[in-house]
Amino acid sequence: MSVITLSPDQEIALDTLFRGVMQGKRKLVLTGPAGSGKSTIVDMLEDRLMEASRPVAYMAPTGKAANRLREIMSLREGRSPRPVATVHSRLYRGVSQKDDGGVVFYNPVQICMGGEVLICDESSMVDTVLDRAIEDNLPPGSNLIYVGDREQLPPVSGKGWGPAFDNPDAVLTEIHRQSKGNPILRISAAVRQGGKLPEQSVEPFYVRRRGSLSDVAAWAVEQMEAGIDVAVICFTNKSVAGLNRLIRMMMGYRELGPVVVGEKLLCRHNNKDLGWMNGEALTVLGIEGTFGEMWNGRYPPGSVARKHAEQWYGDVGPEQMASLRLRLSGAGLDHGKAWIQPGLIGTKYGDHFYPFSKQLRALTYKHYLHVDYGYAITYHRSQGSQWPLVALVLDDTMEWRAKQGAQNAETIRRMVYTGITRTRDKAWVWDTRRRG
Repeated sequence: MSVITLSPDQEIALDTLFRGVMQGKRKLVLTGPAGSGKSTIVDMLEDRLMEASRPVAYMAPTGKAANRLREIMSLREGRSPRPVATVHSRLYRGVSQKDDGGVVFYNPVQICMGGEVLICDESSMVDTVLDRAIEDNLPPGSNLIYVGDREQLPPVSGKGWGPAFDNPDAVLTEIHRQSKGNPILRISAAVRQGGKLPEQSVEPFYVRRRGSLSDVAAWAVEQMEAGIDVAVICFTNKSVAGLNRLIRMMMGYRELGPVVVGEKLLCRHNNKDLGWMNGEALTVLGIEGTFGEMWNGRYPPGSVARKHAEQWYGDVGPEQMASLRLRLSGAGLDHGKAWIQPGLIGTKYGDHFYPFSKQLRALTYKHYLHVDYGYAITYHRSQGSQWPLVALVLDDTMEWRAKQGAQNAETIRRMVYTGITRTRDKAWVWDTRRRG
């Protein structure tokens, strides 16, 4: 095992967290920018705690973040990976889905064993409600350590952070992930402090001015054909939909069908029954049946449900209600099978099933996987993930929103910062804004 030399702020953070646990402090917060060594501190803290006979467990707010944490832990030198779970799977023993696809959790239990130290990664996604539920079910003698970056996007619930980011116990400031002098580090640090993106390219950070979505799509296809895992990150769902459509067309997928083998998909809702989580990247390994041939057996030809479906879809055609069974791979599972409805890829189920009965909507959510094409993604959905190459798309809506007040400008800054820090190696900025 290689010897790691800690910086002064890392030494202080490690000592502070260990001392806080041993002194019985119930909740502790470790914060720092991407690449500052939070994972390194957690690894070394685990060693110290295990030596002190304090067991350690890990969790993350989302399935995607939990999968990424598992990936990080699997790379730890000389260590066996420890189990990682989502916060909700640890906290609740009951889960059900509402008619609109929302998930209801119930029957909370003790979130860990007594005396256990529970470490929550990506804790900037934990809101005040979830934090309260965790604390209420944290057994006596246990400790909770939140690890996260305050400058990333806040929880989407709008209820504010649960962790005390304004008064953290330990703060990391120096960045160590990549070599010092890397422009990506300098640029992300500048954006974190309120600065702007550079106007010119500085390898490995590239800026392309006056581009279009077609230019972005062609570039992304070129990267994927070269075997590079790339994420195109956009501000609006409209841009995401447009880029996914363009990329599929340029790859020749549009003519082949709504879903093809090798397709990149993105799970849009947690589906406990199927085992796939919101935000999880999926790859199609195989397709059972042919589009237009496979139908959900619960509404066969002549049934009322099928009649309503045909009326609702009109010119689109009833074949849009055809069901396909996909064999999928993702970080959460090596492989699994799920039903999808091709006509609903990238849409909101609630909107499309509004004319139908509650029973039909509930059935669709429970037994079908809600997906979108996964070539482009929003800034919010990128949080908690990392890729070798990312492309940030700047558009007119983003610029207009930033000019609508300080609060909106701050949100845009956090989006850009979050997007930049999703890369491990290279980043591109594609400026698609129209200029007069």
